[in-house]
Amino acid sequence: MQNNFRKLALEKLASLTQIVEETLSAAPKEPVKFQTLGSAGPGATVLASNNAVQPDGGVDIVINLRGLPGVPKAVESLGINAAVVTAEAVGPQSQNMGSTLLEQQFGSAQKINELVDKTISYLQAQNPSKHVYRKRLIISAFSGGGGPAGTIISQRNQIKGGLDGVIFNDALHTEIGSAKMKSIVDFAKECLNDPRKTFKDLHTRIVPWSEKLGRYTSTTETANHILNELGMSEQTPTNIDPKFDFNPTAVAKKGGVEIISMYDKPAPYYVDNRAGSAGDQHIQALKKGHPYLFRDVLSS
Repeated sequence: MQNNFRKLALEKLASLTQIVEETLSAAPKEPVKFQTLGSAGPGATVLASNNAVQPDGGVDIVINLRGLPGVPKAVESLGINAAVVTAEAVGPQSQNMGSTLLEQQFGSAQKINELVDKTISYLQAQNPSKHVYRKRLIISAFSGGGGPAGTIISQRNQIKGGLDGVIFNDALHTEIGSAKMKSIVDFAKECLNDPRKTFKDLHTRIVPWSEKLGRYTSTTETANHILNELGMSEQTPTNIDPKFDFNPTAVAKKGGVEIISMYDKPAPYYVDNRAGSAGDQHIQALKKGHPYLFRDVLSS
């Protein structure tokens, strides 16, 4: 009889535990709040969420190249618990010079090491009782940020602690067949075989053209190249969370790799913003695509 009582008690406890877990998981999460910590040099701002430094002193770091202003509200939209460095070129932005400057100013492993060190120093000063150290490092890029992101990937062996993930948001225009593209594909293969690493690439159907470059490689062409190299294919997505206000037209996902198509109809995009530009697709990729891309990268 005692055994039966113990069995019933354990079953009741298990049932109550499940109810508590389900209630906690269903409860709305506290919104992530960010604060500005300071500058990491010209064009770079360091921000951190309220719980960026974990109990053991570790901190995940995201370095975003282009697209996110260095203000708390902008990075809060990502919904991640981390330190975020927003980076934008300093200098003339016309005639695609902004992208060239972004590559010059931020496109190196040495620069990434500097940004990480500066971020850690800010957080260490805020948390003197802990040994603050870097955990995961994610590079994210929007638009012209894809060029420096590709260079950083090619130099990833020079990054202290290595590189854990890269997120391209309508940003990968690297010439197919180039050494830089080979490095990008090689990193994607690493992520394919190691789910702890992340490679994400969102592409629109924009056909890009500029006065300076003429017709150049589209993000769809580079995405298709990576899919072919990895032996993956896009599928019609199902069960998209409505909170993202975003429905991909196609998705390919395997291991730590996710390739996402945002639109299904091609349209020209003129960098000089002439009439008829499909620039809205590009802006929507940033507005809706960034939160979607980060939804499962780092815990919130």
